[in-house]
Amino acid sequence: MLGDIFNYKLWQRDHIIPKCTGGGEDFDNLAVSCRHCNWDFKRDWDPRTAIDPSSIPGRDDLIRAARAYITGKREGAEEELRLMRRIIGCNVPSDQPLQGQPA
Repeated sequence: MLGDIFNYKLWQRDHIIPKCTGGGEDFDNLAVSCRHCNWDFKRDWDPRTAIDPSSIPGRDDLIRAARAYITGKREGAEEELRLMRRIIGCNVPSDQPLQGQPA
């Protein structure tokens, strides 16, 4: 994942609870995320909004919520990409992974 400088640049330090919503710089609030998922999909979204407010979520709960949110955003982007490909007449098999996605 972080084997060389070129690969390293694809990843970012992510604040699980964004700083803009009160998240800190402490180790328990940090995770590693690809640049696209962090910036394009999660960005300022606070995973506490997806968890029952009467519970006290742990780090793993917050990460699970963030992953589910990012997955939903990626699926929406993939659907939009498929539509754009159809509009321009690009014939790409639907089972072909998108760039940056594991095969």
